[in-house]
Amino acid sequence: MLALALCATAAPSHAQATVVAAAVHEPLEVLCIVARFAGLEEYQPHRTHPAYGAKIEAHFAALKDHAAVQRLRTLRREHGISYDAVAGLAVHLGPLPDLEPRTPLAPRPPMLDARWDGADAEGFVALLRDFATAGAAASFFASQRDFYAEAARRLSAKLSESKALPWFDAFFGARAGASCTAIVGLLCGGHNYGVSVQHTDGKPDALLPVFGCWRFDGDGLPTFGPEMLPLFVHELCHSYTNPVVERHLERLQPAGDRLFAAKATVMRRQAYGNGRTVLCETFVRACVIRCLGDTEGTAAARKQAAQ
Repeated sequence: MLALALCATAAPSHAQATVVAAAVHEPLEVLCIVARFAGLEEYQPHRTHPAYGAKIEAHFAALKDHAAVQRLRTLRREHGISYDAVAGLAVHLGPLPDLEPRTPLAPRPPMLDARWDGADAEGFVALLRDFATAGAAASFFASQRDFYAEAARRLSAKLSESKALPWFDAFFGARAGASCTAIVGLLCGGHNYGVSVQHTDGKPDALLPVFGCWRFDGDGLPTFGPEMLPLFVHELCHSYTNPVVERHLERLQPAGDRLFAAKATVMRRQAYGNGRTVLCETFVRACVIRCLGDTEGTAAARKQAAQ
C-alpha cells in the first residue's frame, strides 16, 4: 500500500541529468582480492571476467594464505563480515600504499556496518596494508590503468543519464559539501552496495555506492544497461535511509523482525539476514519508487513498484 501511495502522489519534475563521477577504487580491489582468496562466495572467480581474474590469480598467487586472508576467514565465521561489510570498510580507506582510514575506525563510524563492532577493523586494515605491500598491489593496479579508466568511463556515462541526483537534496535535504562517486566493482559480480563515509570531524560526507559488473564485452570490459538507472537510485538511497533506520531502530526492530520471520528463506537468498536489513531495504525501495515518479513520471514509478 505504501508503494501504491507513493506512485499515486508522484509527479514528474523538470529534473535534468547530472554528470556522475565514477572510478575504480583500489582499496576495494585489494579487499575483494583478499575476500576472493578467503573463500567468500560472493567474491569468487565465477563472478568476474576470466581474463581480469586470471591476471589477479597470476599476480597475487603467492599470497593466497596471507594473514589478511586468514583473518578475513575468521571475521566471516565469527562476525558475519561479508557482502556490503567488505565494501563498506573498503570505502573508508584512503589510497595505497598506506590505506589510511579516511575517518577513525574506532569507535565505529556511523556508516560502517555494525558487523564490524568488536571485530578490530584497525587490526585487519594493518594486515590488509601488508598484503598490498607484499603483493606489489600498486604496481598491478598501475598496469591496469587504461582498463580501469574505460570501465569507469562506461559506468559514468550510463549513470549520468539519470535525472535522480538533484532529487536527493530536494527530498531528503541537502548535505552540505557531500560528494558522490560511483565505484566500479570489478570483482563484485552481480552484487551492489550502497556504502558511504560519514566523517566524525565535520568533513563533508562521501557517497560511494559500489556497482558490481556481471556483463562484459569481447575485450573483457564491463557493460552497463538501462537497469543501472533505478539501481543507482537504490544504492544511493541507502546512504540516506539507513541512518533513519539506525536512529529509530529500537522502535522499528520488532516490525523488522516480524517481516523477516514471515519470509526468512526468501530473504536469506538475497543475503538479507535479519530484520534490520529488511527494514533498510524496505525504506530504500519505497524511496526509489517515489524518486522515479518525481523524475521520470507515474508510469516509471508503477513499473518499479511492480518489479
